[in-house]
Amino acid sequence: MNDHDLLIRIDENMKMVLAELKKGEIKMAELETRISTVEGFKHTLLGIAASISFAVSVLGAWLMSHFRMG
Repeated sequence: MNDHDLLIRIDENMKMVLAELKKGEIKMAELETRISTVEGFKHTLLGIAASISFAVSVLGAWLMSHFRMG
């Protein structure tokens, strides 16, 4: 195998490696989109849970102040 053939093989291999890297970049971008959607949903659920917790706390305090026994 001469130098020219070796360079051609290296070039072909580099093209293959670059193509695989490009596929990986596309998959990573898709995963980042999915992760950001899940994170947004998580933040929404945490907001709802905090609101419910606050409402139950206020209602409990109101009930305790109005219906004290003793």
